[in-house]
Amino acid sequence: MGDGNHSPSGRPYASLPTRAKMKLTSLFIFVIVALSLLFSSTDAAPGKIPVKAIKQAGKVIVSTLRQIQLIISLLCRLYCCPIMSQWTANVFTCVNFIIAVNCILISRIAVVLLSFRFYFLFDLIPKVVLSTQHSFTQTARKKHQKSFIYHIFCCRRFWIIFIYDRLPLKQYPSYGYVFIYFYCNVLFFEGKGLRAINIAGTTHDVVSFFRPKKKKHSWTRSCWSWTRSCWSWTRSCWSWTWHPRLDR
Repeated sequence: MGDGNHSPSGRPYASLPTRAKMKLTSLFIFVIVALSLLFSSTDAAPGKIPVKAIKQAGKVIVSTLRQIQLIISLLCRLYCCPIMSQWTANVFTCVNFIIAVNCILISRIAVVLLSFRFYFLFDLIPKVVLSTQHSFTQTARKKHQKSFIYHIFCCRRFWIIFIYDRLPLKQYPSYGYVFIYFYCNVLFFEGKGLRAINIAGTTHDVVSFFRPKKKKHSWTRSCWSWTRSCWSWTRSCWSWTWHPRLDR
């Protein structure tokens, strides 16, 4: 039997403000998901809204928000300080989510769901991808759907959270510093065509790299991207190996 403050299993009940926040957060998430899918499935009439310009600007916003949100969350979890509460983090990720979906980046749904640990929704993702109308051509849409499973295992957020969750930060705090430094180094020095081969990127980057458009010096640019990325990884590994001790 549980008393007023504890459940029958002996665990303390969550406070009412926490319960209210959880319910409101869940409601907010599902409303945003519904509105995002609704808006992304309807195309505006041509000539009224510059859809392409909005999508292009949205991609830049999405990329920037993802980097900021990920770095802030890594720092917050490293220092264990209330710089950004769970409530603020959920709202930030929801805003990130609605921007991503409204920019017709349907493949990024898996990334956001992974960050929320909504594993039970993975059965619904292929149906969402197949039923959602987006601006890709029919050929690109088929390629996009075939490579959806590839998305789940190549998205940056999945692997960064997967690795970061398993770092023994309590015993060895310097691991967190090294990991954040390594991530930022890769983030700012990686080549554009190799974003997916490094720990970042999308299927479009993979397709554009292995099947480049017929332009002059395309393979030259690809080789140059390879060289820059290899140099970045070399610098990162060298700094990781010879960096002075950070846990002092």
